[in-house]
Amino acid sequence: MLINGAMINGAALNAASGGLSILESLPVSWIATRYRCYLTGAPDDVATDLELPISSFQTRLRRSGNSVVTVVVKGVDAYVDAIAERPSGLLQVWREYVLSDGTVASFLMIEAAFDDLATYAGGRAGVTGTLTGIGPFAPEIPETLTLNNPIYYSTSGGRRRYRCELDPRLRPGYTALINGETLVVETIVHIVDVKTTIMEIAEA
Repeated sequence: MLINGAMINGAALNAASGGLSILESLPVSWIATRYRCYLTGAPDDVATDLELPISSFQTRLRRSGNSVVTVVVKGVDAYVDAIAERPSGLLQVWREYVLSDGTVASFLMIEAAFDDLATYAGGRAGVTGTLTGIGPFAPEIPETLTLNNPIYYSTSGGRRRYRCELDPRLRPGYTALINGETLVVETIVHIVDVKTTIMEIAEA
Protein backbone atom coordinates (compact mmCIF):
# COMPACT_ATOMS: atom_id res chain seq x y z
CA MET A 1 0.00 0.00 0.00
CA LEU A 2 1.03 3.58 -0.51
CA ILE A 3 0.30 4.80 3.01
CA ASN A 4 1.18 4.15 6.64
CA GLY A 5 2.60 5.94 9.68
CA ALA A 6 1.55 9.05 11.55
CA MET A 7 0.67 12.49 10.25
CA ILE A 8 2.05 15.80 11.53
CA ASN A 9 0.90 18.96 9.77
CA GLY A 10 3.62 21.11 8.21
CA ALA A 11 3.97 24.63 9.58
CA ALA A 12 2.16 27.37 7.68
CA LEU A 13 3.95 30.59 6.87
CA ASN A 14 1.47 33.42 7.17
CA ALA A 15 3.56 36.39 6.09
CA ALA A 16 2.50 38.33 2.97
CA SER A 17 4.61 39.14 -0.05
CA GLY A 18 3.49 41.44 -2.84
CA GLY A 19 -0.15 40.98 -1.89
CA LEU A 20 0.16 37.17 -2.04
CA SER A 21 0.66 35.07 1.08
CA ILE A 22 3.76 32.91 1.24
CA LEU A 23 2.87 29.29 0.50
CA GLU A 24 3.30 26.55 3.02
CA SER A 25 6.92 25.51 2.60
CA LEU A 26 7.88 22.08 1.34
CA PRO A 27 10.51 20.21 3.35
CA VAL A 28 14.06 20.93 2.22
CA SER A 29 15.08 17.28 2.54
CA TRP A 30 12.97 14.15 2.81
CA ILE A 31 13.45 10.42 2.44
CA ALA A 32 10.03 9.28 1.21
CA THR A 33 6.58 10.45 0.19
CA ARG A 34 3.23 8.77 0.71
CA TYR A 35 -0.49 9.47 0.53
CA ARG A 36 -3.32 9.29 3.04
CA CYS A 37 -7.07 9.35 2.48
CA TYR A 38 -9.78 10.33 4.95
CA LEU A 39 -13.56 10.45 4.89
CA THR A 40 -14.55 13.01 7.49
CA GLY A 41 -17.34 12.43 9.97
CA ALA A 42 -18.79 15.94 10.03
CA PRO A 43 -21.48 17.13 9.66
CA ASP A 44 -22.99 13.75 10.56
CA ASP A 45 -23.23 12.36 14.09
CA VAL A 46 -19.86 10.60 13.76
CA ALA A 47 -17.10 12.40 15.61
CA THR A 48 -14.03 10.75 14.09
CA ASP A 49 -12.68 10.73 10.55
CA LEU A 50 -12.22 7.43 8.75
CA GLU A 51 -8.82 6.64 7.24
CA LEU A 52 -8.93 4.48 4.12
CA PRO A 53 -5.98 2.55 2.61
CA ILE A 54 -5.28 3.99 -0.83
CA SER A 55 -4.46 1.66 -3.70
CA SER A 56 -4.54 4.49 -6.27
CA PHE A 57 -6.29 7.78 -6.90
CA GLN A 58 -7.02 10.33 -9.62
CA THR A 59 -8.12 13.93 -9.46
CA ARG A 60 -9.32 16.59 -11.86
CA LEU A 61 -9.23 19.95 -10.13
CA ARG A 62 -10.96 22.85 -11.89
CA ARG A 63 -10.83 26.60 -11.32
CA SER A 64 -14.42 26.95 -12.54
CA GLY A 65 -16.92 24.16 -11.99
CA ASN A 66 -16.63 21.16 -9.72
CA SER A 67 -13.47 19.20 -9.03
CA VAL A 68 -13.53 15.40 -8.87
CA VAL A 69 -11.44 12.88 -6.93
CA THR A 70 -11.67 9.09 -7.19
CA VAL A 71 -9.90 6.84 -4.70
CA VAL A 72 -9.49 3.08 -5.16
CA VAL A 73 -9.51 1.04 -1.94
CA LYS A 74 -8.81 -2.70 -1.99
CA GLY A 75 -10.57 -4.75 0.66
CA VAL A 76 -13.20 -2.03 0.97
CA ASP A 77 -15.72 -4.48 2.43
CA ALA A 78 -14.00 -3.93 5.79
CA TYR A 79 -14.96 -0.24 5.62
CA VAL A 80 -18.43 -0.29 4.01
CA ASP A 81 -20.35 0.20 7.24
CA ALA A 82 -18.08 3.02 8.41
CA ILE A 83 -18.38 4.73 5.02
CA ALA A 84 -22.18 4.46 5.19
CA GLU A 85 -22.08 6.29 8.56
CA ARG A 86 -20.49 9.33 6.87
CA PRO A 87 -22.79 10.14 3.90
CA SER A 88 -22.19 13.89 4.26
CA GLY A 89 -18.45 13.65 4.88
CA LEU A 90 -15.60 15.15 2.88
CA LEU A 91 -13.26 12.91 0.91
CA GLN A 92 -9.69 14.11 1.42
CA VAL A 93 -6.31 13.13 -0.05
CA TRP A 94 -3.10 14.31 1.61
CA ARG A 95 0.50 14.00 0.47
CA GLU A 96 3.09 13.43 3.18
CA TYR A 97 6.84 14.02 3.19
CA VAL A 98 8.72 11.74 5.58
CA LEU A 99 11.77 13.52 6.99
CA SER A 100 15.02 11.89 8.06
CA ASP A 101 14.19 12.36 11.74
CA GLY A 102 10.91 10.48 11.35
CA THR A 103 8.59 13.50 11.42
CA VAL A 104 6.09 14.09 8.63
CA ALA A 105 4.99 17.24 6.78
CA SER A 106 1.50 16.97 5.24
CA PHE A 107 -0.26 18.87 2.46
CA LEU A 108 -3.95 18.63 1.56
CA MET A 109 -4.17 17.91 -2.17
CA ILE A 110 -7.97 17.85 -2.53
CA GLU A 111 -11.10 17.93 -0.44
CA ALA A 112 -14.53 17.28 -1.97
CA ALA A 113 -17.97 16.22 -0.80
CA PHE A 114 -18.33 12.43 -0.73
CA ASP A 115 -20.63 11.43 -3.59
CA ASP A 116 -20.58 7.69 -4.23
CA LEU A 117 -19.05 4.29 -3.48
CA ALA A 118 -18.89 1.67 -6.22
CA THR A 119 -17.72 -1.86 -5.35
CA TYR A 120 -16.28 -4.67 -7.48
CA ALA A 121 -15.83 -8.27 -6.26
CA GLY A 122 -13.31 -10.81 -7.47
CA GLY A 123 -9.61 -11.45 -7.77
CA ARG A 124 -6.98 -11.60 -5.06
CA ALA A 125 -8.01 -8.21 -3.66
CA GLY A 126 -11.48 -9.44 -2.73
CA VAL A 127 -13.86 -6.49 -2.85
CA THR A 128 -12.41 -3.31 -4.34
CA GLY A 129 -14.15 0.01 -3.90
CA THR A 130 -13.97 3.31 -5.75
CA LEU A 131 -14.97 6.35 -3.71
CA THR A 132 -15.84 9.55 -5.55
CA GLY A 133 -15.85 13.09 -4.22
CA ILE A 134 -17.24 16.06 -6.15
CA GLY A 135 -17.23 19.74 -5.29
CA PRO A 136 -15.51 23.13 -5.64
CA PHE A 137 -11.86 23.28 -4.62
CA ALA A 138 -10.31 26.64 -5.49
CA PRO A 139 -8.24 29.04 -3.38
CA GLU A 140 -9.81 32.07 -1.74
CA ILE A 141 -6.63 34.04 -2.51
CA PRO A 142 -4.71 32.99 -5.65
CA GLU A 143 -0.98 32.57 -5.08
CA THR A 144 2.13 32.20 -7.21
CA LEU A 145 4.11 28.97 -7.20
CA THR A 146 7.25 27.89 -9.03
CA LEU A 147 6.95 24.38 -10.50
CA ASN A 148 10.07 22.27 -10.94
CA ASN A 149 11.27 19.74 -13.50
CA PRO A 150 8.76 20.11 -16.33
CA ILE A 151 8.69 16.77 -18.13
CA TYR A 152 6.32 17.39 -21.00
CA TYR A 153 4.87 20.40 -22.83
CA SER A 154 2.10 20.72 -25.39
CA THR A 155 -0.55 23.11 -26.62
CA SER A 156 -4.23 22.41 -27.24
CA GLY A 157 -6.59 25.05 -28.57
CA GLY A 158 -3.87 27.62 -27.99
CA ARG A 159 -3.63 26.71 -24.30
CA ARG A 160 -0.41 25.43 -22.80
CA ARG A 161 -0.24 22.14 -20.93
CA TYR A 162 2.62 20.92 -18.77
CA ARG A 163 3.48 17.73 -16.99
CA CYS A 164 5.61 18.57 -13.96
CA GLU A 165 6.96 17.13 -10.77
CA LEU A 166 3.99 16.79 -8.42
CA ASP A 167 3.57 19.68 -6.01
CA PRO A 168 0.70 19.17 -3.53
CA ARG A 169 0.40 22.90 -2.82
CA LEU A 170 -0.79 23.79 -6.33
CA ARG A 171 -4.44 24.84 -6.70
CA PRO A 172 -6.59 25.86 -9.67
CA GLY A 173 -6.42 29.62 -10.04
CA TYR A 174 -2.79 29.82 -8.94
CA THR A 175 -0.19 31.42 -11.19
CA ALA A 176 2.47 28.85 -12.07
CA LEU A 177 6.04 29.83 -12.94
CA ILE A 178 7.68 27.28 -15.27
CA ASN A 179 11.00 27.86 -17.02
CA GLY A 180 10.57 31.64 -16.80
CA GLU A 181 7.02 31.56 -18.20
CA THR A 182 3.81 32.21 -16.27
CA LEU A 183 0.34 30.78 -16.67
CA VAL A 184 -2.86 30.86 -14.67
CA VAL A 185 -3.81 27.27 -13.84
CA GLU A 186 -7.28 26.22 -15.00
CA THR A 187 -7.12 22.46 -14.38
CA ILE A 188 -4.84 20.07 -12.52
CA VAL A 189 -4.86 16.31 -13.09
CA HIS A 190 -3.19 13.88 -10.68
CA ILE A 191 -2.75 10.19 -11.46
CA VAL A 192 -1.08 8.24 -8.66
CA ASP A 193 -0.60 4.52 -8.09
CA VAL A 194 2.23 2.26 -6.96
CA LYS A 195 4.11 2.77 -10.25
CA THR A 196 3.00 6.21 -11.44
CA THR A 197 2.96 9.76 -10.11
CA ILE A 198 1.69 12.30 -12.64
CA MET A 199 0.67 15.93 -12.36
CA GLU A 200 -0.57 17.68 -15.51
CA ILE A 201 -1.73 21.29 -15.58
CA ALA A 202 -3.50 23.34 -18.24
CA GLU A 203 -3.81 27.10 -18.42
CA ALA A 204 -7.02 29.09 -18.43
